[in-house]
Amino acid sequence: MPGIYDAIVIGGGHNGLVTAAYLARAGKKVLVLEKRPRVGGAAVTEEIFPGFKFTMISYVVSLLRPEIREHRHADGERRLPGGVGRS
Repeated sequence: MPGIYDAIVIGGGHNGLVTAAYLARAGKKVLVLEKRPRVGGAAVTEEIFPGFKFTMISYVVSLLRPEIREHRHADGERRLPGGVGRS
């Protein structure tokens, strides 16, 4: 991982991703480190048993501050700042 970062966020859960997105939007070079094979933390749906999907404590996302939950981009889409969540 060559390069210099302004911030290193440990953990790619919903809090870490929101933090990294706001830092990136402010022009900072950010590195997010996550030990799991996917990011999202509690806001992830995982297949616990074959054919059975479980949303991991995603209700926590509803507890985010309203200005984060309702953040809209110029194109009208709701996604986190800094382009996080684009498909």
